[in-house]
Amino acid sequence: MNTKLIQMTNTNIGAIAVDSFLPFGTITRRFGVGGNYPTYITTNSNVDTITINDEGYYDITYNLSFVATGAGIATISLYTNGVETYTVSETVAAGSTYNVTLPYTVRVYAKNCNAPTNNPMNVQIQLGGVAITSGTSNIQIEKRV
Repeated sequence: MNTKLIQMTNTNIGAIAVDSFLPFGTITRRFGVGGNYPTYITTNSNVDTITINDEGYYDITYNLSFVATGAGIATISLYTNGVETYTVSETVAAGSTYNVTLPYTVRVYAKNCNAPTNNPMNVQIQLGGVAITSGTSNIQIEKRV
């Protein structure tokens, strides 16, 4: 198999304040060429960052199911190397449960080319607009081959 993939799941997200990065949970799937995993660097705990160390295109899919603390517009934003890259939003009511999916493709450039310097790339997801009381999440990052 030539695909490189990491999937992390968090089934027990507690209260999260607005403008906080969301914890990814634990690694539920991880594979790569020959069982070698240098492409993705993370620990198997509630980290809020996955580091991609290999050039190429990556499909990122993040799904968050949550209970909103108040009414408003809830957002989840993809950050790459500390810069907001893409945002999705949902209009929410207090105490209701919602599901939001953020799909996006990023490019990590080779370390020695004349393109923008973004290797390694740190991936984070930030909550915005409305705090949450609880939730579950899943992130999957897969390298295109």
